[in-house]
Amino acid sequence: MSRLGKKAQDPEKKLDASTTTSKSEKWAGRAASPIIQETEARVAEGEAVDGRETHIPVNRIVVDTEQPRMKLHKLGITPETVIAHREGLLDLSSEDNPKRAEAFERLQGLAASMRKSKQLQAIIVFPQGDNFPIEVGERRYLSSLLNNWSSIRSLVKLPPESELILRITQLAENIARDDLDLSERFCGLQKIDLLHSQDTGNDLTTTDIGEMLGVGVRTAQRYMSLLHAPVDIKEAVREGQVRSLQRAVALTGMNPEERAEALINPESLTEKSGEDDIKKQQKEEKPISRGRKPTAVNMGKVGNPDVVHHIISKVIEKKRFAELFGDTDWSDLKSTKKAWDQFVTEVNTLLESK
Repeated sequence: MSRLGKKAQDPEKKLDASTTTSKSEKWAGRAASPIIQETEARVAEGEAVDGRETHIPVNRIVVDTEQPRMKLHKLGITPETVIAHREGLLDLSSEDNPKRAEAFERLQGLAASMRKSKQLQAIIVFPQGDNFPIEVGERRYLSSLLNNWSSIRSLVKLPPESELILRITQLAENIARDDLDLSERFCGLQKIDLLHSQDTGNDLTTTDIGEMLGVGVRTAQRYMSLLHAPVDIKEAVREGQVRSLQRAVALTGMNPEERAEALINPESLTEKSGEDDIKKQQKEEKPISRGRKPTAVNMGKVGNPDVVHHIISKVIEKKRFAELFGDTDWSDLKSTKKAWDQFVTEVNTLLESK
């Protein structure tokens, strides 16, 4: 069993494949680290939020540069550059940097939506001295700066008991919204692994990783192997050169010369993950059976995003809604569809837990 006081499980040690193969299956007989379990439970039940909602001056809001979601920071979209763009001192939409321009265009869309419909969801913050670091809602905060607002609607959360609990909470909440790439998940895990080791004297275990990321044993083992991989592989993952977990783990089996040669050709290493390829292949090879009984209900199509927003906001309680859908651009059909899929998953999870 994986408990505090015992060292991390050998990443090369194979677990019984019959124990679990999917994200939703239980970790029978393998308890996660108590601090991981407790924090996960608080996130799931919303116990860490004290419910105080207020408007906080934007100059007292602080962006947490250690949080898992770092796409905007890596692209140079920060509070300082957003203000500079607003004041005409910088052009974040310049095609000189296509990726940044694309991300900033989406941010402008969210800012426009907030100007039109006001701020539908509060950002989630916690007090720290005279300031309020953001736990959820960085894009809304940046949009408020773009709109030149003086304050922003905020839900104030109880301060975390430790940085370890803060990082576990942030990773769990961002994973729930399903918008982290491999680099962000890995960097989040690395930070938690370091803090967990400092606070408890123990490394993360495969079970801890599975609990935090909501994955099965096999995938958790791959993350464990990546945590203990050679430096060049970790760097390639952090920089986004390798975006597939399976390919990253495959590199760990190569000698330094083979790895160096494989990393020269990033195109062969940045395709969709092997897990996605396998799912696609299984779907294509699945035989068509006529006359089968329905196994799912088609919810139909809706062309008006406001309808989706209305339904979700009526079903999901307020604090959970802010956590899951705070960064959704309800004027964008693609973003709204993603929110709907997440909503259906959330409802299924709630019903299965009863």
